[in-house]
Amino acid sequence: MERFRRFHYKIKLQSTNRTFKKQLSELNETTKLLEETKRRELDCAEREERCDRILDREAVLKTNEAKLKTAHEHLKNEWKHLRESIAEQVSSRRRIGTQTSQEKQRQAA
Repeated sequence: MERFRRFHYKIKLQSTNRTFKKQLSELNETTKLLEETKRRELDCAEREERCDRILDREAVLKTNEAKLKTAHEHLKNEWKHLRESIAEQVSSRRRIGTQTSQEKQRQAA
């Protein structure tokens, strides 16, 4: 009977041992999967940060582009007014020059 108990105990130990080994194997696999998941999450977070920085730079560039367009329009208008002003001054000087020339001709005649 004692021999039977030892044999039964040994079989029970072997079964328990197999169960523990299986659980340990599953635990190791779960640990590996968890580490892989953490690594992927970290990679995703880094990519997300890069995307956020790119979007921020894009927003700054769009703002700068809008400012440049506004400044360009302002300069374009200034140039237009300067050309008009110069044209008026040239026209005015021509009129004055023509009047002076006509007055000189009258005095000479």
